[in-house]
Amino acid sequence: MKKRHNEFSVPAETVHVTERQALRVKPPRAGHIVIAFVLTFLVVTSVAGEDGPIEAALDPDGRFDPAAYIGGWLTADRDNDGRADYAVRVDERGYKLREAMDYNLDGRMDDFYFYSNDVLQRQEIDSNFDRAIDIWIYMWRGVYVQKWERDTDYDGVVDLIRDYAQSQ
Repeated sequence: MKKRHNEFSVPAETVHVTERQALRVKPPRAGHIVIAFVLTFLVVTSVAGEDGPIEAALDPDGRFDPAAYIGGWLTADRDNDGRADYAVRVDERGYKLREAMDYNLDGRMDDFYFYSNDVLQRQEIDSNFDRAIDIWIYMWRGVYVQKWERDTDYDGVVDLIRDYAQSQ
């Protein structure tokens, strides 16, 4: 009697690996572990250098310049003017660490997002586009506004604070 295959079965001639072979897992060799460690060290030290290209984007003044977002940042040019309008930095897991956006497409970044484990923690906004942060928004669980602060007269000093955690 001939065995019938249903639509989900795989014909035996297409299987190239036995179950025993598939279950066999080789432990990593010591040499592979050393190479991985050295590569990780080199990447971390190159990123951590003060004069490195990534550090310019972390500088409070340099972060407004789209040219600072090179070397480790993924960028997009939404208006095709040759300058980055959006930049995102992710970790090795693909989780967001930081984002920067040129909201009004004037050639300067003005919205900044800070993440921890891919969860939004804080947003900083230059609302009048003068290259100075004047709104700080602190998030809880990535979606709820916990507190916000605002520099209403743009002198660099917070004038208005609303803390929702304290009002409960």
